Amino acid sequence: MWVAAVWPVILLILLSKRKEHKTIGLTSLVPGIFTIVEPVIYGLPLALNPYLIVPFILSGTIANGVGYLLMSSDLFGKFYALVPWATPPFLLGPIGTGDWKTILIVVISFIIGFVLYLPFWRVYLRSLVQRDHELEAQ
Repeated sequence: MWVAAVWPVILLILLSKRKEHKTIGLTSLVPGIFTIVEPVIYGLPLALNPYLIVPFILSGTIANGVGYLLMSSDLFGKFYALVPWATPPFLLGPIGTGDWKTILIVVISFIIGFVLYLPFWRVYLRSLVQRDHELEAQ
């Protein structure tokens, strides 16, 4: 569930009070549904952000590991169909496996990403506020 690495950020951006975050969040919302997350990765920027690169790497890695363990168990159906890459994550599992329970893997991945991002997001916002105060003082 690679999208777990970015969807929590889209939620945090949409909940942010900063105008530039709202703009990026609204711009990336619809493409993000179809796993096109470059507007967040390069618009925030997420990939080059020293505050958010750690949860960006960890959330995708951990979510994929948990997803693999869950799919290898007998609790969920196995993929038998090749599904296009731009299929929304909440439809990917049910279409590819025929098992509606695979939606739970997406929800679990999102929660993992959100929990990992939240403390780093708060530090990032504090750094932006501090930078704004420094610019106003000049």
